[in-house]
Amino acid sequence: MRDLAALADKGAGVTFWGVSPDGTTVAFGQFAWGGGDQVTLLRLATGEKRIVQLKNFKNLSEIAWAPDGRSLFGTTGTLLGGQVLHIGLDGTTQLLHMFESQIVGNPRPSPDGRLLLVGATSNAWVLELR
Repeated sequence: MRDLAALADKGAGVTFWGVSPDGTTVAFGQFAWGGGDQVTLLRLATGEKRIVQLKNFKNLSEIAWAPDGRSLFGTTGTLLGGQVLHIGLDGTTQLLHMFESQIVGNPRPSPDGRLLLVGATSNAWVLELR
């Protein structure tokens, strides 16, 4: 066995990750207390790293790759509740749904990319993606 990937710990630390559908890239999410959350994309074959800085959102808590490998889904935690995001690999971020007064996590897209399962507090929700 050998390590496939490792990143230096900064701020609050690398706390969540996901492997692209084709198995070539690992996305490491990093929460930053003062904002500036980011995702580091690491190509396993070459070791090339690219930083994706989230735009207009913070408190990222989890990520999952979209089935086509061209974007990510993420969840955040705010004082008002949890947010479900669609994150472009250029950092553009779109709010898909806000769960007021709830904690959200575990975004899991369906293989066809039409549905997104999200855990919210003690429930699971299915969001239809368009």
